[in-house]
Amino acid sequence: MVRPSFTGLDRGEVEALGRGWERIAARNGLSGRRARLVFARTPGGWATRAPQLGRRTAEQLLSVVAGINAREIRSGEARPLTRAELEDREVRYIRRDPGEEWKLLRQVQADRGGDCEDLAAGLLGSMRATGRGAGARIAISAPVGGVAHVTVKLGNGRHLDPSRWGGMGSPREVAEAAAGASLGELVAELGGLW
Repeated sequence: MVRPSFTGLDRGEVEALGRGWERIAARNGLSGRRARLVFARTPGGWATRAPQLGRRTAEQLLSVVAGINAREIRSGEARPLTRAELEDREVRYIRRDPGEEWKLLRQVQADRGGDCEDLAAGLLGSMRATGRGAGARIAISAPVGGVAHVTVKLGNGRHLDPSRWGGMGSPREVAEAAAGASLGELVAELGGLW
């Protein structure tokens, strides 16, 4: 379960996210508080916090984020995210933020990084905007020890992992880098998604 938030949204992004959420809520039979996103105006733009989401619903919401990213690439508000950009560390994998703030691609590029769901939604949006996203979707791994991971799954079943391209090590490398931390400390440090 995850409870994402969004900040710094403009009016068009709010409308697209709201419409996408309405479709997700209807498709999944969500009602009451779970069926609504409430947006608030802040000095930095619009913000919202989603209800607790299961894996499938989170995948669907990230697909909506990827659609917003694709629209913003086509309009010139963001540029496509490339593997080279990640491998050259122009945009980096940044360990999951404890507040679980999901970012749009333009925010990832301004911050020069994001965590796994930010990068996966950015890559999928880039693929869709450039005509290479047919059959691709967001995939969230089954949590192991409370830790899940987000990738882009192609129609042929292959996974693209922009977090790995952007500097995230393998689970073993991440564990070894923790220099003696216990598995429990590592999972707590990673905050549930890596």
